[in-house]
Amino acid sequence: MCLYNGHKIDPLGYITVETSYNNSTKLIKYFVVKNGGPPILGRDFMTAFNFVITTKLNYIRNDSELHKLLNKYSALWRDELGAFNNFKVSLQLKANAVPKFFKPRTVPFALRDKVEQELNRLVHLGILVPINYSQYATPIVPVLKDNGQVKIAGDFSITLNKDLIIEKYPLPRIEEVFAKIGGGEHYSKIDLKNAYNQFVLDDASQELTAINTHKGLFKYTRLVYGLSSGPAIFQRSMETLLSGIDGVSIWLDDICVTGLDRNSHMQRLSKVLDRLCKAGLRLQKDKCQFFRESVRYLGYVISKTGLRTCPDKVRAILSAPEPNNVTEVKRFLGVVNYYRNFIPNASSVLSPLHELLRKDAKWEWGKRQRQSVAAIRRELASERVLAHFEPAAQLVLAVDAGPTGLGAVLSQRAEDGIERPLAYASRSLTSSKRNYSQIQKEATAIIFGVRRFHQYLYGREDPFILKTDHRPLVSIFNPKTGIPVTTALRLQRYSVILSAYNYVVQYVSSGNNIVADYFSRAPVKCVNESSNDIDTNDIDTHYAVRFLDASSPATSARDVAQTTERDRTIKTVLRYMQHGWPRKLKCKSILPYFHCKSDLQYENGCLFRGHRIVIPLGLRDRMLRELRDSHLGITKTKCNARSRMWWPGIDRDIERWIGSCATCASVRAAPPRDPPAPWPPSTAPWQRVHIDYMTVGQRVYLVIVDSYSKWIECLFMHNGTSSNALITKLKGVFSNFGIPNVLVSDNDVKINSLEFQTFSSSNGIKYMTSPIYHPPSNGQAENSVRTCKKMLKCILIDNLPLHKVHDMLLGYLFNYRNTVHCTTGETPAKLMFGRNLRSRLDLILPLKNHNSNSLTAAGKRSFEIGDIVWTR
Repeated sequence: MCLYNGHKIDPLGYITVETSYNNSTKLIKYFVVKNGGPPILGRDFMTAFNFVITTKLNYIRNDSELHKLLNKYSALWRDELGAFNNFKVSLQLKANAVPKFFKPRTVPFALRDKVEQELNRLVHLGILVPINYSQYATPIVPVLKDNGQVKIAGDFSITLNKDLIIEKYPLPRIEEVFAKIGGGEHYSKIDLKNAYNQFVLDDASQELTAINTHKGLFKYTRLVYGLSSGPAIFQRSMETLLSGIDGVSIWLDDICVTGLDRNSHMQRLSKVLDRLCKAGLRLQKDKCQFFRESVRYLGYVISKTGLRTCPDKVRAILSAPEPNNVTEVKRFLGVVNYYRNFIPNASSVLSPLHELLRKDAKWEWGKRQRQSVAAIRRELASERVLAHFEPAAQLVLAVDAGPTGLGAVLSQRAEDGIERPLAYASRSLTSSKRNYSQIQKEATAIIFGVRRFHQYLYGREDPFILKTDHRPLVSIFNPKTGIPVTTALRLQRYSVILSAYNYVVQYVSSGNNIVADYFSRAPVKCVNESSNDIDTNDIDTHYAVRFLDASSPATSARDVAQTTERDRTIKTVLRYMQHGWPRKLKCKSILPYFHCKSDLQYENGCLFRGHRIVIPLGLRDRMLRELRDSHLGITKTKCNARSRMWWPGIDRDIERWIGSCATCASVRAAPPRDPPAPWPPSTAPWQRVHIDYMTVGQRVYLVIVDSYSKWIECLFMHNGTSSNALITKLKGVFSNFGIPNVLVSDNDVKINSLEFQTFSSSNGIKYMTSPIYHPPSNGQAENSVRTCKKMLKCILIDNLPLHKVHDMLLGYLFNYRNTVHCTTGETPAKLMFGRNLRSRLDLILPLKNHNSNSLTAAGKRSFEIGDIVWTR
């Protein structure tokens, strides 16, 4: 047997003795040793009498090292005003600044002595200096503090702040602040004494800060509260001073230090105190705290377990009376908003209060409002803890969308596999977004969550897990597969946004997505065209579209929306979109919509499949008639329709209508006998142009086609076909589209003349002709002639008056230019101008609100109650 110090114990024997303790008697064996001291009770005694034995160790903290550190930097605690010695603050004025001098304001008699005492104190500290003259003079505002003393503040908002070039340096977000100091064992909080006043102003800046009092003029020698540049100057200076030290967070004059263990904490604290001391700063010792298990910082309580609400602030919310007017509601929401990250479903819970803040809302404090206040108090009283952010941990973003709100929870997965929340977020849905289909609501919830927690999620090497309880989105937003082209445009835009993040999508059932699902369940606040008659003789000298003399008005988006509202099938589809699709459908007319349900969206009173508007039954014949009247054939008509509209069986209906068109059947061309000779492909619009004459009846037309875009011009030769007449027409066309590199024609003597060759060479045009015995080599022009002849024959079959033939021809040309060409896969207009031409069919598509409001919306920002803002 040995003692704790290693000395041997010589036992002489043992004796069993009845031992009583706490009304209980036991036989205990005692050992008798040589040279023993007082009897010592051992573990067997404690076991016999049921003493609780624990292996937990308690340590007595040795603060000698901390005291040594604080004594080393004793200069920080001196009872004097510090002076930051790295630089002097310089206030910069705008170029057009005009000095402003205000007379002193009247001071209440009850405060006059206290104001004078405060002025004398500031003069004694060297913060104020009496002066006799100043161009600037700012009146003061005496503020009575809780201890009965007066604080003097200059009202610089009406004088100097208007003329200052405001320093711009961002204050850190709350998330950034606590991300830097999360996960520490202990925390130290450092508070600067008269923080702003420790920064010295240069001589020129001192002259700008003069204040006017009933005791005369004084100028500030130090940086003072109330100057618009003060926060930015102070924050930038402190972050620069303490840069490079891990585990340090700075919010103006509040500094928090932590470490993974006591040693690292001590080393970091030593570096902070050393830099503060060398910079000439002074600390408020009674407000500093060192090596605490938890500290109150920026209205929160931070400890190694996480982040909690501050009990004092929560107690104030819990004990505050219910609001009696709009102003008190705003004040209540402002306080609650500070702890929004701790409150699941905050937007939903607070929605009855937000409703009272709407413009022209009638004040009515009823059951819903009382329940809202009670619910928010319960949430704050629950002492919920948010985990510290760990950059290496696996992040999980769970989202969900309800009928009227969105919810998101950002969690991190610890080594034990448990997901601990970092923050909660929720948002209301506007009245228009409540009409979204469920898949689009769920997708909107994903984008909301990703944007809300962008700072945590963006740029991570390890992908975060994105959880959704809507299974179709797992495949649509899968980063390893492309989104289908028929998917609704909104989902395509969302997919582009998500492509910037590194993530994997996981499906989770609603039963396992309880938190995010809970967030989203409660309600939340959240020109007629006209055309002038133009003489047909002037048609060829005006290069504009003049064919709005239609037999029937164009179908507009309003027409579609009004007919959609009366369409029973689409109304049923909209109900399924909002409330969920059934597993089995009995109605066959709904089945085509069911198969493309992930592509459907409802916007501006119209139903869309992807980017195409769904035409209700009552307008389909009207749209088919509009499509047929272009006489472009089945293939081009289908392409034209598919780019804008859809309904079940649209291809079949187009084939039936076009197939029964007698006009199209009578002018349908026979198959070509020989294929045209190939030309080298053009690489740009108007690079090579083909021309030819076309005769229909007694009228001759000049046909011009661009080989790259397939753009066609068809001009009536009312002055004959001489070389001069041809050159005059080409000059007009070239003034619109430019001079081509190459011009091709057949060997018509009317074209291939000396005058025309001279015109071509003088304008840098390479003029080429097709072989004499093979006119089809000018295939581009030959095909265009056939196209135009078909158009004109359709017009003549309808026996229209001659003065309308030109307008109808221009209308057919317009439809041709706006239809996808079978050779290029694009419309001639798109290849020529980079965009399609606006047509009558485009009127069925509702205008996007965000486009019409983009100029005004760009300058508007929205704020929530309690947000921190800068004023100037």
